[in-house]
Amino acid sequence: MAKKKLLRKAVMGDLKDKLGIHNKGEFLEEPSEEEMKEREAERERRKKELEEVEKAIRGKQVKFLATEKELAEIKKYARLDRKSQSEFIRSSIWEKINSLIARPLDKISKDDGKARDEERHKELKGEMEAIKERLKILTRLERKGLKRLAGLEIREKELKGELEAIKDRLPRLEMKEKE
Repeated sequence: MAKKKLLRKAVMGDLKDKLGIHNKGEFLEEPSEEEMKEREAERERRKKELEEVEKAIRGKQVKFLATEKELAEIKKYARLDRKSQSEFIRSSIWEKINSLIARPLDKISKDDGKARDEERHKELKGEMEAIKERLKILTRLERKGLKRLAGLEIREKELKGELEAIKDRLPRLEMKEKE
């Protein structure tokens, strides 16, 4: 509890110092004319950009902000793949995601950064260990199943032999009963 009070006291102390500066008007100074011109130019640029985007949206449907050339290629390959454009784009995205997830360790790009590579390597190593453990268990179970199956096959052969022997004895027993 003491730490919370100390932290609050420190923050409030900082605020009191800043409020004095704020009240003097240091934070409320008017921006210079240069700064105002830059802000106005930026505002105009953003306004024009927004108008262009609205114009493009009104004129035709824009998919993922693709250029005309890219959109034409998407249409072409979607037609060749006999899919709608939306299906084609979705499947392409999922293929890319799966390729990134399933890429082997030696193909991890150097752009990802060494720390990220090491982290990914540790994750993959952990996953591989888990898979190995599951495979060990499955192998053990498979061996047990094969042993049981072999035992059952042997037992089946023994039972067939006993059945054959009983079939051979049956006519003899029937003859003895008739006598």
